[in-house]
Amino acid sequence: MEYQTYQVALSPDLNLSAEEFADAWNATPDTRNLAIARLSIPRGISYYEPLLTSVQLATPANVDSDALSDAIKTLIRYVRVKKGQRSAASATPHIDVVQRPGGARVLVVDVDR
Repeated sequence: MEYQTYQVALSPDLNLSAEEFADAWNATPDTRNLAIARLSIPRGISYYEPLLTSVQLATPANVDSDALSDAIKTLIRYVRVKKGQRSAASATPHIDVVQRPGGARVLVVDVDR
C-alpha cells in the first residue's frame, strides 16, 4: 500500500500540544483508521516558535486532505471540551493546506476568530 505524509502545524491559539494531539489521534479509532500520528520531534522537546512543534500524519494515498481536515477539526473540538476549554471549544478550527516544494503538504491548523 502506498502512503503519503502530511505535516500538521498547530497554532498556539489552540492551547493543544503536539503530544496531546498525537495521543488523542492515535487513541481514537475513527482517526487512527485514517492515519497514524507521529511527533515531528521527540516528546518533551520544544522550540521557541510553537509552530515548529508539529505532528506528522502517515496516511494511505487514497485518503485526501479534506477527510483529514474534517477529522482534525472534530478531534480538536473533542480534546478542547475534554480539557475543560468549553468557551474555546466553540471556536471553529480553521485549516489551510500548504503545498511545499517537493510535494510535501502542511495542514496549518488555527482558530477562526
